[in-house]
Amino acid sequence: MTGFYEALALGKGREIFAASAVDGPYAKEKVLYEVRGEELSALSFEPEFFRNNRPLFLTCMQDPSFSGAALVHAEEGRVFLEMIPGNRSLIICGAGHVALALVRMAALLEFEITVIDDRREFTEKAEQAGAHHALCMPFEEALDLIPGDHSSCFVIMTRDHRHDVECLHRILKKPRAYLGMMGSRHRTVMIRESFLAQNIDVKAHGLHMPIGLSIASETPAEIAVSILSEIILTLNSRGKGIGYSQEMLDKLEALEQGRGETDAVLAVIIEKKGEGPRNPGTKMMIFNDGRLLGTVGGGFAEAEAIKKARAMLESKDDTAKVESISIALDGTGEDAMDCGGVITVTLERYPA
Repeated sequence: MTGFYEALALGKGREIFAASAVDGPYAKEKVLYEVRGEELSALSFEPEFFRNNRPLFLTCMQDPSFSGAALVHAEEGRVFLEMIPGNRSLIICGAGHVALALVRMAALLEFEITVIDDRREFTEKAEQAGAHHALCMPFEEALDLIPGDHSSCFVIMTRDHRHDVECLHRILKKPRAYLGMMGSRHRTVMIRESFLAQNIDVKAHGLHMPIGLSIASETPAEIAVSILSEIILTLNSRGKGIGYSQEMLDKLEALEQGRGETDAVLAVIIEKKGEGPRNPGTKMMIFNDGRLLGTVGGGFAEAEAIKKARAMLESKDDTAKVESISIALDGTGEDAMDCGGVITVTLERYPA
């Protein structure tokens, strides 16, 4: 069966979940999952311990308090459960002046951008502005090609009330992270009332209308800022994982397959109590040749993690480590931090 990091590389871009046993008889075992309906599907080799605990993992993932990472207590040991976020996508219905400004700004935030309009000259301008996909076709037909997922953000800003309604009907049926509609006060009232007449409360379905944060915006660029600000606020207010940078994933996949250049230790924050500079899911690699990749917060906590990792590298210790590092309130010196919390870090050596 596919190895964990190989499966992670193959699944990059989709919203998936990693389960890592941090202690007990299955310490260091990892399984990658995808949610399919009301079930978990394993994407990498799955020991029986993990299979037996699927219901526990799924309950945790679906809990409204799940913030993207959690330490789950199973009978045979603790498991760190982490969301690996998918690519953030922005789907814009309409390609007017505000849409073009939104495309330019969203590109800076690394969204995958799709623009839909039924006018060729407008979709061409969207492509020139930086849209990755520009669909010149009727709105309802284009939306039928886009399944949506929990990282998808939909923005409706067409030129016509009829098109707005068509788009809204289709998007309400799709999984999504954000849905907003631009329009005058009169137009938004008309749409809300027309849907209420069909027993559909668009506000209860998460529709942001009027769209954007209230910043007294006037120009297309200012309106785009208000929309993107609202999207970012919405995305960052829900559960989201940290995942792996592409460089870190490449290094770990190579080590898993015996192609690594040098031994390395992966340090992962799995729990934080009190205040701390980084959240659970934050990762750092410490290499045998002295290189570092990533950070677990800098200062005293990171220095302690590096010291323990280098001791593992020197002794070639393959035992999974779980270390609690206190961050004192009264620390002094350049490495001191005033957070006053405690982070729990796992350390795992990967031989080249």
